[in-house]
Amino acid sequence: MAELRADMRGKVRRRLLANGASEDLNDKAIFQAIDELLNQAVNDAKPGALLLPELFDSPTSSKLEIAVSYQTHRGLIGRVFVAPIKRRILVPIFRWLLDFSRNNFNRQNNINQALFSCIQALAIENAKLRTKLGPRNQ
Repeated sequence: MAELRADMRGKVRRRLLANGASEDLNDKAIFQAIDELLNQAVNDAKPGALLLPELFDSPTSSKLEIAVSYQTHRGLIGRVFVAPIKRRILVPIFRWLLDFSRNNFNRQNNINQALFSCIQALAIENAKLRTKLGPRNQ
């Protein structure tokens, strides 16, 4: 199984290099370290365990919202005339557009979580290295 995984990673590394990736990926040890870090980050990408979203104005502001609310600012006239038009014409159009876009929103949320997890893993590793170097080298 390890041989198969190594063969697959080798094919990925060669394909990345053929497509213009950094020459640093020629070093198998560097590629393996990057691969392990990214795999760990993707596997550890739990929304509640990430620090970066907490640094935004609101922890939920980094999450794409896919819910649509239909409201009117026109008061009584809006509720009587405009709201039925919205429900019969605009809501079905918006619902179709939302269903069409939902997969992209979900994919983008997954990518965001993985990237946040990678950044967090790199920040932890950086902090550990700085701690080992001591206060003079920071």
